[in-house]
Amino acid sequence: DLARHVVGQVAGGATPPPPPNPRPPSPATVRSSGGAPSDRPAANVRTTTGPIDHIFQFHDALRRELVRLESDVLSLPAPEEVALRAAALRDLEGRFVFFWGVYRAHSRSEDELVFPALEDKDELHNVSHSYTLDHEHEQDLFVEVDHCLRDLRRAAGLSGDYGPGPGGRQDMRG
Repeated sequence: DLARHVVGQVAGGATPPPPPNPRPPSPATVRSSGGAPSDRPAANVRTTTGPIDHIFQFHDALRRELVRLESDVLSLPAPEEVALRAAALRDLEGRFVFFWGVYRAHSRSEDELVFPALEDKDELHNVSHSYTLDHEHEQDLFVEVDHCLRDLRRAAGLSGDYGPGPGGRQDMRG
């Protein structure tokens, strides 16, 4: 239940609404009057992919990985299946640590590059601050999941392969 709650918060908890008109529909989603995809773009529809599209694509990829991590947590072998559970926990923890690192790099780039650029737009002024606060809250949730995984490893009798110190998870908190 805790994992589901934390994953739900990171994946789409109380985040503010997206900025106004974040991206126009792609030509593939523009439908003709018959309901089938049109062979040509509609008038005034952008046909190239811009930087904002990549951000949305990256967010979609992050959400898919969160769903996969949640599924893996919920399908962990029973504690009685010691070898299977240990292998599954090692795999899960490795993927989580990698995901956390990717997420941190992405959040930093948004906080340091994307959000300041948004603040320069009059219609988006003061919007990005709430997104930065979301990143801070999400970082706390990652630490919470990290503690849960550590507790699961201890209960399974596994040593800490990713201990504190240089390169360890404690370095990922700041």
